[in-house]
Amino acid sequence: MKTMTLTDVDAAALFARLGSLEDPRARRGLRHSQRSLIAIILCAVISGAQGPTAIGEWVKRLPPAMLRRLRCRRTADGRYEPPSEPTIRRLLQTIDIAALEEKLGDWLHTQGVADRWPL
Repeated sequence: MKTMTLTDVDAAALFARLGSLEDPRARRGLRHSQRSLIAIILCAVISGAQGPTAIGEWVKRLPPAMLRRLRCRRTADGRYEPPSEPTIRRLLQTIDIAALEEKLGDWLHTQGVADRWPL
């Protein structure tokens, strides 16, 4: 599986589109933002990951610069912490794919992968 190259400009455009999505999760105990998780899922799918297990494996291999661009959580020692596979799986069970496609359709076209979405 390849790793998608996401520039700072691409990441900013993606997060701007994700900004208005409603997060259905309870605020208590959240370690990763919904926007970050969705961005990770999208980039993993663009890179060829299929399903939560493959997405979890993909994100584990990311370099710190890519984790920063995807706005992963920072630990006390300054490292970027990727989300776990169960976290990714839980989000995939709760998000509204149709709403996500509507918000991100044109961004996905700029990445050349609209035909491969949804998961």
